[in-house]
Amino acid sequence: MSNAGIPLQIIGLDFEASGSDPWGKHAPTQVGLAFGDEMASWFFKWSQWDDSYEWDEEAYKVHQVEQDALNKMGWPAFVVDAHATSWLAGRLPKGGRMNRLAVGWNVAGYDRQFVTRHMPGLNSMLSYRTIDLNALCFALEGMGGHDWKYWKRAAKQFGNQFIDETNRHDAGIDARVALFELDFLRRKITGEYGEGS
Repeated sequence: MSNAGIPLQIIGLDFEASGSDPWGKHAPTQVGLAFGDEMASWFFKWSQWDDSYEWDEEAYKVHQVEQDALNKMGWPAFVVDAHATSWLAGRLPKGGRMNRLAVGWNVAGYDRQFVTRHMPGLNSMLSYRTIDLNALCFALEGMGGHDWKYWKRAAKQFGNQFIDETNRHDAGIDARVALFELDFLRRKITGEYGEGS
Protein backbone atom coordinates (compact mmCIF):
# COMPACT_ATOMS: atom_id res chain seq x y z
CA MET A 1 0.00 0.00 0.00
CA SER A 2 1.31 3.42 -0.91
CA ASN A 3 1.65 5.95 1.89
CA ALA A 4 1.86 8.93 -0.47
CA GLY A 5 -0.05 11.89 0.91
CA ILE A 6 -0.75 10.22 4.27
CA PRO A 7 0.52 12.29 7.22
CA LEU A 8 2.81 10.74 9.79
CA GLN A 9 1.04 9.18 12.73
CA ILE A 10 3.18 9.65 15.84
CA ILE A 11 2.62 7.12 18.63
CA GLY A 12 4.11 7.37 22.09
CA LEU A 13 5.58 3.99 23.10
CA ASP A 14 7.09 2.98 26.42
CA PHE A 15 7.98 -0.26 28.15
CA GLU A 16 8.86 -1.04 31.73
CA ALA A 17 10.74 -4.31 32.07
CA SER A 18 12.64 -6.57 34.42
CA GLY A 19 15.92 -5.30 33.02
CA SER A 20 17.66 -3.70 30.07
CA ASP A 21 18.16 -6.67 27.68
CA PRO A 22 15.12 -7.03 25.38
CA TRP A 23 16.54 -10.00 23.44
CA GLY A 24 18.16 -11.78 26.36
CA LYS A 25 17.25 -12.42 29.97
CA HIS A 26 14.74 -9.62 30.62
CA ALA A 27 10.99 -9.55 30.06
CA PRO A 28 8.47 -6.72 29.78
CA THR A 29 6.37 -5.82 32.81
CA GLN A 30 4.23 -3.02 31.32
CA VAL A 31 3.62 -1.40 27.94
CA GLY A 32 2.13 2.03 27.33
CA LEU A 33 0.78 3.66 24.17
CA ALA A 34 -0.31 7.21 23.46
CA PHE A 35 -1.91 8.76 20.41
CA GLY A 36 -3.31 12.27 20.25
CA ASP A 37 -4.76 13.11 23.64
CA GLU A 38 -5.31 9.50 24.69
CA MET A 39 -3.11 6.93 26.40
CA ALA A 40 -3.44 3.39 27.72
CA SER A 41 -1.23 0.79 29.39
CA TRP A 42 -1.26 -2.90 30.24
CA PHE A 43 0.72 -5.05 32.67
CA PHE A 44 2.28 -8.39 31.79
CA LYS A 45 1.75 -11.35 34.12
CA TRP A 46 5.19 -12.22 35.51
CA SER A 47 4.49 -15.94 36.04
CA GLN A 48 4.19 -16.49 32.27
CA TRP A 49 7.94 -16.09 31.82
CA ASP A 50 10.13 -19.15 32.27
CA ASP A 51 13.30 -19.41 34.36
CA SER A 52 15.45 -18.05 31.54
CA TYR A 53 14.13 -14.57 32.40
CA GLU A 54 15.62 -12.65 35.29
CA TRP A 55 14.29 -10.05 37.72
CA ASP A 56 16.76 -7.19 38.01
CA GLU A 57 16.52 -5.34 41.32
CA GLU A 58 17.87 -2.16 39.75
CA ALA A 59 15.05 -2.19 37.21
CA TYR A 60 12.56 -2.85 40.01
CA LYS A 61 13.73 0.32 41.76
CA VAL A 62 12.61 2.20 38.64
CA HIS A 63 9.18 0.66 37.95
CA GLN A 64 8.44 -0.38 41.57
CA VAL A 65 5.88 -3.07 40.73
CA GLU A 66 6.19 -6.35 42.63
CA GLN A 67 6.06 -9.73 40.91
CA ASP A 68 2.97 -10.70 42.95
CA ALA A 69 1.21 -7.52 41.83
CA LEU A 70 2.03 -8.29 38.20
CA ASN A 71 0.57 -11.78 38.58
CA LYS A 72 -2.66 -10.35 40.01
CA MET A 73 -3.24 -7.50 37.55
CA GLY A 74 -1.20 -8.60 34.54
CA TRP A 75 -2.08 -10.55 31.41
CA PRO A 76 -0.25 -13.09 29.23
CA ALA A 77 1.73 -11.45 26.44
CA PHE A 78 -0.68 -12.55 23.70
CA VAL A 79 -3.59 -10.92 25.56
CA VAL A 80 -1.64 -7.69 26.12
CA ASP A 81 -0.79 -7.71 22.42
CA ALA A 82 -4.46 -8.14 21.47
CA HIS A 83 -5.57 -5.31 23.77
CA ALA A 84 -2.84 -2.93 22.59
CA THR A 85 -3.44 -3.70 18.92
CA SER A 86 -7.19 -3.21 19.26
CA TRP A 87 -6.76 0.03 21.20
CA LEU A 88 -4.42 1.52 18.62
CA ALA A 89 -6.42 0.28 15.63
CA GLY A 90 -9.49 2.03 17.00
CA ARG A 91 -7.71 5.38 17.04
CA LEU A 92 -5.43 5.50 14.02
CA PRO A 93 -6.69 6.83 10.70
CA LYS A 94 -6.44 4.53 7.73
CA GLY A 95 -3.05 4.06 6.14
CA GLY A 96 -0.05 1.78 5.91
CA ARG A 97 2.21 0.95 8.81
CA MET A 98 5.22 2.81 7.41
CA ASN A 99 3.71 6.17 8.43
CA ARG A 100 3.12 5.00 12.02
CA LEU A 101 6.20 6.01 13.96
CA ALA A 102 6.83 5.17 17.61
CA VAL A 103 8.46 7.94 19.63
CA GLY A 104 10.32 7.78 22.94
CA TRP A 105 13.68 7.71 24.67
CA ASN A 106 15.83 4.86 23.30
CA VAL A 107 12.66 3.71 21.56
CA ALA A 108 14.41 1.93 18.66
CA GLY A 109 16.99 0.00 20.67
CA TYR A 110 14.81 -0.79 23.68
CA ASP A 111 11.02 -0.39 23.55
CA ARG A 112 10.59 -1.31 19.88
CA GLN A 113 12.63 -4.47 20.48
CA PHE A 114 10.12 -5.75 23.06
CA VAL A 115 7.35 -5.16 20.51
CA THR A 116 9.21 -7.18 17.89
CA ARG A 117 9.91 -10.03 20.27
CA HIS A 118 6.66 -10.33 22.24
CA MET A 119 3.86 -8.46 20.44
CA PRO A 120 3.44 -9.57 16.80
CA GLY A 121 0.09 -7.83 16.40
CA LEU A 122 1.35 -4.45 17.50
CA ASN A 123 4.54 -5.02 15.54
CA SER A 124 2.49 -5.42 12.36
CA MET A 125 0.94 -1.98 12.93
CA LEU A 126 4.12 0.01 13.55
CA SER A 127 6.85 1.07 11.18
CA TYR A 128 10.37 -0.16 11.79
CA ARG A 129 11.25 3.54 11.61
CA THR A 130 11.13 5.38 14.92
CA ILE A 131 11.73 8.81 16.43
CA ASP A 132 14.33 8.55 19.17
CA LEU A 133 14.21 11.63 21.37
CA ASN A 134 17.88 11.17 22.23
CA ALA A 135 18.74 11.70 18.56
CA LEU A 136 16.99 15.07 18.63
CA CYS A 137 19.00 16.03 21.71
CA PHE A 138 22.19 15.06 19.90
CA ALA A 139 21.11 17.24 16.98
CA LEU A 140 20.77 20.19 19.38
CA GLU A 141 24.31 19.75 20.75
CA GLY A 142 25.96 23.16 20.92
CA MET A 143 22.81 25.21 20.40
CA GLY A 144 22.79 28.09 22.86
CA GLY A 145 26.11 26.82 24.20
CA HIS A 146 24.44 23.72 25.68
CA ASP A 147 25.33 20.04 25.33
CA TRP A 148 22.85 17.28 24.50
CA LYS A 149 22.40 16.33 28.16
CA TYR A 150 21.10 19.83 28.84
CA TRP A 151 18.49 19.46 26.12
CA LYS A 152 17.42 16.08 27.45
CA ARG A 153 16.89 17.55 30.91
CA ALA A 154 15.04 20.52 29.39
CA ALA A 155 12.73 18.24 27.41
CA LYS A 156 11.93 16.16 30.47
CA GLN A 157 11.29 19.29 32.55
CA PHE A 158 8.93 20.50 29.84
CA GLY A 159 7.11 17.16 29.88
CA ASN A 160 6.83 17.23 33.66
CA GLN A 161 4.51 20.23 33.41
CA PHE A 162 1.77 17.95 32.12
CA ILE A 163 1.98 15.16 34.71
CA ASP A 164 2.47 14.36 38.35
CA GLU A 165 6.20 13.62 38.37
CA THR A 166 5.68 10.75 40.82
CA ASN A 167 4.01 8.89 37.93
CA ARG A 168 7.17 8.84 35.83
CA HIS A 169 7.98 5.25 34.86
CA ASP A 170 4.36 4.34 34.49
CA ALA A 171 4.46 3.21 30.86
CA GLY A 172 1.24 4.93 29.85
CA ILE A 173 2.28 8.24 31.39
CA ASP A 174 5.75 8.06 29.85
CA ALA A 175 4.30 7.27 26.42
CA ARG A 176 2.00 10.29 26.65
CA VAL A 177 4.74 12.61 27.89
CA ALA A 178 7.00 11.52 25.02
CA LEU A 179 4.62 13.33 22.66
CA PHE A 180 5.04 16.58 24.64
CA GLU A 181 8.81 16.12 24.76
CA LEU A 182 8.88 15.57 21.00
CA ASP A 183 6.94 18.80 20.49
CA PHE A 184 9.42 20.69 22.68
CA LEU A 185 12.49 19.36 20.86
CA ARG A 186 11.02 19.89 17.39
CA ARG A 187 10.24 23.50 18.25
CA LYS A 188 13.76 23.97 19.56
CA ILE A 189 15.22 22.65 16.31
CA THR A 190 13.02 24.92 14.22
CA GLY A 191 13.79 27.89 16.50
CA GLU A 192 10.18 28.46 17.50
CA TYR A 193 11.13 28.50 21.20
CA GLY A 194 14.42 30.32 20.61
CA GLU A 195 17.84 29.04 21.63
CA GLY A 196 17.41 29.38 25.37
CA SER A 197 15.45 27.06 27.62
